[in-house]
Amino acid sequence: MQPITTFLLFALVLVLVSCGGGDGTATATSTATAGPAPAEVIDITTPAQFDAEIAKARPGAVVVVDFHAEWCGPCKKIAPDLVALATAHPGKLYVLKVDIDQQPQLAERFQVESIPLLVKFKDGKESERQIGYPGKAAVAKWLGIP
Repeated sequence: MQPITTFLLFALVLVLVSCGGGDGTATATSTATAGPAPAEVIDITTPAQFDAEIAKARPGAVVVVDFHAEWCGPCKKIAPDLVALATAHPGKLYVLKVDIDQQPQLAERFQVESIPLLVKFKDGKESERQIGYPGKAAVAKWLGIP
């Protein structure tokens, strides 16, 4: 096996372990009833789009990247909280959603080993990380959103 393949398989095992291994206990998603996402919630479909979004000037706003996967139970819990926070604070919070299964090159670039992973950016540079789902209030506090 090539080293990158070995790394990706190892990362997948770590992700499965941290997200419950897809045992079916967290299959419901609450984003289906939340309605359309606000303009501040952006689904990333290419590395170039990611780079462009990070580079955008957003004075005074918090930019957070949500590394997630469809099969991850904790990811499904944190997603509606991020949408709700972005909706409640238009222009103050931007959420870039990166599905690690669809964007493995971004997952590799950011050395994603466990999800959900939130990465906060300030002035286009990574400033802080948070792994797991601590609850909406803890996420809002970590983001500096009242």
